[in-house]
Amino acid sequence: MAQNCYGTGVVDGAVLSDAFAALVEMYPLLGGRIHLLRKGFEVRFEHGKQPEATFFDVSDADVGNYLTARKSALPVGRVCALRVYRSSEKFRVTFLLHHAIADADAALKYHQDLWMLYTERMHVTKGLVEQRVTRTPHPIPASSESLLRARGYTEPASRRMMDLRPAYRGRGWIWTAFRPRRAERGRVHLSVEQTDKLLEIGRANGVTLHGLVSAALVLAERELSGKAVLPVAISSYVNLRSRITPPVAAAEGTNVLGIAEMILSANQSSDALDLARQVVADISDGLKTSRIHQTAFVPEGDIRRVLSMIGRYFLLVALGGLVPTFTAIQITNWGRIPRFETPDGLHINDFRCGVELHAVVAFLAARGVAVVDGHIYFVSSYNGRLSIDFTKLATRKNNARRVEQILQSEVEKLLPTTVSDDQANPHPNQALRPQETPK
Repeated sequence: MAQNCYGTGVVDGAVLSDAFAALVEMYPLLGGRIHLLRKGFEVRFEHGKQPEATFFDVSDADVGNYLTARKSALPVGRVCALRVYRSSEKFRVTFLLHHAIADADAALKYHQDLWMLYTERMHVTKGLVEQRVTRTPHPIPASSESLLRARGYTEPASRRMMDLRPAYRGRGWIWTAFRPRRAERGRVHLSVEQTDKLLEIGRANGVTLHGLVSAALVLAERELSGKAVLPVAISSYVNLRSRITPPVAAAEGTNVLGIAEMILSANQSSDALDLARQVVADISDGLKTSRIHQTAFVPEGDIRRVLSMIGRYFLLVALGGLVPTFTAIQITNWGRIPRFETPDGLHINDFRCGVELHAVVAFLAARGVAVVDGHIYFVSSYNGRLSIDFTKLATRKNNARRVEQILQSEVEKLLPTTVSDDQANPHPNQALRPQETPK
């Protein structure tokens, strides 16, 4: 996953490189390497070259267009990387983290500390302080499974996977997977006033921002499909850190998430608030019954179930080149992004989060669109403005710009009146914290 900070000012490459090295020393996990074993993956800590910051001098357009930047994915085996793109006094700092070792809380903690270390070193360089603060390295964070077991949660005998049959759209040709596709980045970026209005609507109707955004996404997927009725499989990633006792701090656990899965059906007359209430109710029930907590455990049987599903449809594919098609979306709500500490003269004015796929994974994902249609959405709020980011594996007729237009329209339908774009005077709002769901 990628965290992108956009800003103005001169980034001192030597100082930022030193700050990144200090971050890896402060959190030894970031210096590990992922190895593939017969039973899965493990992180090993070996003596050798540590991750380093990489700098690129690019055009103004490339500062903003991080999808086309060189070396955008993590190096194979690495768990983190830092890419810095500079054009005069504009910059983008991209902090890449392997999702296996961090969720939104942990990722933001590491990113916040990176800027804190950079600012501290700039103050030393400018003579504003005499010396750096000495910090003790943090212990390696625990896995979500071990944290949950220590708090009394037990692994289910068998994990019940989402039944996709209600989201079945019909049969499709497997050969469509080989059509040329390009990855495009898309975004819906609300103004401060629009964001505040959306929050007010949620409070007035007893639903969360996550519920409202989920409803808008489902309605947008229906409009994109061109179907009168469209069932959509939704996977919402839920932050469990504050929902277990004792709670888990950002640097104490790796990926402390659960998944809320449901099928939501949308038609041309669907009410967005009703859809939002269904999302909120499902997540509330999942937290109350610990159904969501149990999804943090990954049984070995999951792989066998996937192979079983492939076998179920193998004859269909072999005989006619046909595959079942579904619509499914994933939603990760990072919530309100805190301000980053920066030295005087350096300003971070925008933040975007998303997923960066290795070339091999991207190829496989592009092939998978023959079976599963939908998008992976990242929701966040920075400087008081709600942002919905996604990556689209686009064809000529169905590209990211079309998704943006339809999604923007569905979000604006939630607002009682048209509000002005208040980009000039952003201010903090009470947007939800990472992966926030009903209490």
